[in-house]
Amino acid sequence: MLKKVAKHLEVVFNELTDINYLDRQNLTIKKTVLQLFDYIYEGFELLSDSSKWKFGYKVELALDNNLSDRVKKFFDILKSVEKLFEYKFLNYLGDFDGYTQQTIDHFLNTTIYNIPFKSNLEFLHDNVLKTQSRNSANIFYVYLKELEHNANVGNGCGSGPISRKIFNLYKKTLIGTIKGYTMLILGHSFARLKFDGGELKNLQYEYLKQYKELIDSVSKSALQILNLLEFEHQLFVNCDPIWKEGQNYIRVKNYVSNTRRTFKINGQGFELNNGNFQEFECNSHLVHLNSDSLFVYSMRCPDVFNTNSRLYENCLNFPENKEILSTNHSSWPSKCLYLDDVPSLSSSCFCDKQSDPELSIRKLSLRPLYTNTSINEVLTGIRFAVENNVIIIQIQKGQIKNGTIDSKTKEWKSADDYPLKEIPDMVTLDYDVKSFNLDDIKLPFGEFLTGVKLQLLKDNHISLAVRGTAMYNSYSQGPSDNHHWYSPETLYNEKRENIPLEDFRNSAELSLQNKELSQSGRNYVDLTVGIHSHKFKNIPVLPFFDSQDLTSDVPSGGLGLHLKGYPNKKP
Repeated sequence: MLKKVAKHLEVVFNELTDINYLDRQNLTIKKTVLQLFDYIYEGFELLSDSSKWKFGYKVELALDNNLSDRVKKFFDILKSVEKLFEYKFLNYLGDFDGYTQQTIDHFLNTTIYNIPFKSNLEFLHDNVLKTQSRNSANIFYVYLKELEHNANVGNGCGSGPISRKIFNLYKKTLIGTIKGYTMLILGHSFARLKFDGGELKNLQYEYLKQYKELIDSVSKSALQILNLLEFEHQLFVNCDPIWKEGQNYIRVKNYVSNTRRTFKINGQGFELNNGNFQEFECNSHLVHLNSDSLFVYSMRCPDVFNTNSRLYENCLNFPENKEILSTNHSSWPSKCLYLDDVPSLSSSCFCDKQSDPELSIRKLSLRPLYTNTSINEVLTGIRFAVENNVIIIQIQKGQIKNGTIDSKTKEWKSADDYPLKEIPDMVTLDYDVKSFNLDDIKLPFGEFLTGVKLQLLKDNHISLAVRGTAMYNSYSQGPSDNHHWYSPETLYNEKRENIPLEDFRNSAELSLQNKELSQSGRNYVDLTVGIHSHKFKNIPVLPFFDSQDLTSDVPSGGLGLHLKGYPNKKP
């Protein structure tokens, strides 16, 4: 769209430059020039109102940390050019005949007669020429490399994918070029109307030639860099928050419990759990007490993910897995208390019996979630959540209207909002089912993300799958009902490599920005018992599930399941 505007302006500039201004009092000539001024003014006014267009006219550049002085100067010049254009030039252009010669004089002294202004346009020109070598890299290549460096050292998070930043720079540069040279070329028309100015015609032709070259260079240079972009450049990276269980991460955990009535316990010191200290665990027993002197005592038991209890005869002869009956004890007052006069829970833990359904979080939903494509709904957000102690996926969906997502139609949906169509509905995480394949799934060109699910594979690995939909049929008559579920492709002939986490500390203790540790199609990760946390007094099962909202204002073309952490940060 902007490229078409630039080319159309070129035609108008040619017409303005060709006009004979020597007879400035000729009403026909003056009327023609002023009509062209009005035409350009109305065009920019229309463009300014098009912020909701599919391609977007309003563009804000993300000023990431650690950008070079060269890139910052380029950004500053674009900003200053746009400010001068919006707040001064458009006023003169819209009512040129109403301004005095003194006022126009002042404007000309800040533009066509102003050396810093023309130097700024030359700086833009020199920095967008097509890259011939690393030593003559243009601004797009330099910006790309600096964004890559920032991403590698943990900066640049939360400000969008690199591909979007490069494309925004292209649009912003095109806008700045159009506005800068519009002021320069029309400034000479101003001068030629107000003064004799015949000698300015050659200069005007020279700047028109520069304008043509620059528009062509901006497009070619940006395309050269856009062709270098890989899939990882399209990924959005969230900034890490202060990690807090229940707010932005989910921790897999397992407790074994038993009940007692006859045991006498002093009721002092028991407190209601308001969720403020979910990270903390008892080194001894966690005891819940109700008003009827019934108490439930529990013990953390993360070892179920490390120990294959089926190999031990005692576990084979252990009574069938009998989960403690639901007593709603998680809402009772509780405290840490060492009990030595109750049956031990060690065997129940070792053999993975009597898992407490109210305290444990080790069930994972496999139910698919999807949008209603008959009304042009696409997936606009996703997050992990916990419902009834089951880890689930929740999706945000929204409708596409006029090429963009209508924010008023966005809403979050949970697994319970969808009928059960596939079996099993969920899986219990344990020694046998604890592996997660780590993959990116990129949809074919023209398809949008409209569904997601987790699936249990034959090797007991859990894998991501997504649904893609071409939102319009081949005749462009409306929404398509042609959906496809996509699973990760196998990119490597060798077996997947596990990313070991045995020596990693509790992820919530890290204050550094996490980095992606996995490679799509190559890695998987097991639920693993980590190192005892002195800060939280817990023994974490790693990795955690990031439960932050991941949303987009544009339709998505893929999804990934990644492992993030900070390499070499071990106790």
